Amino acid sequence: MPLTLPISPQDLYRQGMLSFHLGTLEGYQRAVDSFRKAQALEPEICEYRLNLAQSLFFLATEQSLDLFPHEGSEAEVKAIVESSSNNCSSSQEAFALRMRALLAGRGSTASDLISRAIDLDSNDPMNWVVLGYLDPASPRLVTSDGSGRWLAMTHAAQLKPNSALIQYEMGKNSAFFAGKRTDARQALEHAIAINPRHFRAYLALAGIADSSTAMEADYLKAVEIAPQSVEARMSLGNYYASLDEVERAKTQYSAVIAINPKFDHAYFRLGQLLLQSERTSEADVEFSEVVRLNPENFEAYYNLGSIALGEGRLDQAKSAYEHAIQIHPDYADAEFGLGQLYRREHQTDLASLQFEKAIKLNPSHADAYMARAEIHKELRQLAEAAADYGKASVAYADQIKSLDASITRAAAEPQSCVLQTEKKHAQRERARIEALRITAETGIAEAEKTTKSAQ
Repeated sequence: MPLTLPISPQDLYRQGMLSFHLGTLEGYQRAVDSFRKAQALEPEICEYRLNLAQSLFFLATEQSLDLFPHEGSEAEVKAIVESSSNNCSSSQEAFALRMRALLAGRGSTASDLISRAIDLDSNDPMNWVVLGYLDPASPRLVTSDGSGRWLAMTHAAQLKPNSALIQYEMGKNSAFFAGKRTDARQALEHAIAINPRHFRAYLALAGIADSSTAMEADYLKAVEIAPQSVEARMSLGNYYASLDEVERAKTQYSAVIAINPKFDHAYFRLGQLLLQSERTSEADVEFSEVVRLNPENFEAYYNLGSIALGEGRLDQAKSAYEHAIQIHPDYADAEFGLGQLYRREHQTDLASLQFEKAIKLNPSHADAYMARAEIHKELRQLAEAAADYGKASVAYADQIKSLDASITRAAAEPQSCVLQTEKKHAQRERARIEALRITAETGIAEAEKTTKSAQ
């Protein structure tokens, strides 16, 4: 039986570095294991301890993105950094400063610490990665080509081009700029070439895909690699929802709920999807679960109120709208919803008061002007009715202009299935709002005609 030779601390260190720069959950986990073993064998080597702390920190960050329990203990990271600050040689001072900056989080303290780290070692690519996240407005990140986080990641990639972690960060942060989409795509593809299991690189590629076919393929690949990833499943679900593929979207949102039953956003997105599909009873179940998990979600309460109002459950509608307003006092749509409820109950004075509140919160609330105009008309307050109809008409016309812009943008990109679906929705909404605008214009004419007849 062949003997298994022990792995040296130096080999463990090299393994840890390779694993860390894979830039994925599995990579960080393996890096933690390697650095912990190396540190146990040679506890006096500060570099092993600091790399352990850095790997724990990045592992915890990665886990938080998918709402997993944190294996990386913040207390352990702090303990390592504090001991290293006193017991490491000057050659590791920049690394220790970087870790202190990460623990400090964004703010002046972190900015000062990472700036000092770069002053000491400007050739360490991770110093630039951390600068990009903690201080993207740093004067160091300003050039004639632009400024911001993408510059930090680009510089880091120049220093260490064979890091999937850094290539992903460069690609993700460059993708925000239309003129840098090619560079972003190349960086993300490079990240995947280094680490084919970098599912977040596929998610980022989907965001800049040239076609819906490529976009779907990237999302599907991300889910294939990381089927337990909340982010990957939610992204694919949102993609299908944007195409009105209700059942396929529902499958992904349901998978997220199975992974994390306490993730209220998955229930909320599923509720929105079902509500838009006019499956109100199913949507009601999902929004009810949202408020159970997150009692501060005022939008879920508003949706529950609107569903209940539509079904004639007025007491439940009122309770839901009032909950929404209690959480978010400036919620114009909830105030308007209460106004509709009072109209249903023939409480005209209370309804008028609610519409007034909605208008004060949102002076462009076309529906509130329209509803108040109808009340004025019923009360034979014709001048006031004409004025509110006029304001409603103007507000509806502004909405139509916005929708027309969306329709034009979609028409320019016929290859995008997502934009074509948005175009269909915008055209349908435009027709609805145009009908309301015409009704408002008719209301103006009738009010003016009645006034003249009475003179």
